[in-house]
Amino acid sequence: MTGFAAMDPAPVEAAAQRLRQYGEQLATDWGTAKSGIAGAEGGIGTGRLADAFRQTYLPASQTVRTNADAFPPKFADLAADTSLASGIYTGMDDGTTALFGGAGAPSSPLGGR
Repeated sequence: MTGFAAMDPAPVEAAAQRLRQYGEQLATDWGTAKSGIAGAEGGIGTGRLADAFRQTYLPASQTVRTNADAFPPKFADLAADTSLASGIYTGMDDGTTALFGGAGAPSSPLGGR
């Protein structure tokens, strides 16, 4: 560690917005894929072979779906945490500038916000 940390909040907020968008797109795409998978499962057929296949396939398929369903919202969580961190950084930067830097001091070593 160098004992110094600097953040330029504008690109961090832009990254948070992209994370939100990626999560929304992933949720949409996964919903489409999941519907396609469900539709194709009808093609497994009937009979002893199909029944034997389903005994192995369905539990594994459900595990994948459950885990995949939980993934897109994690992007929104990460975006919220990113925005929160940026806000905390900005608040602390403003506070220390007010305490130690006085009026007119730059708010960060990166030259502003």
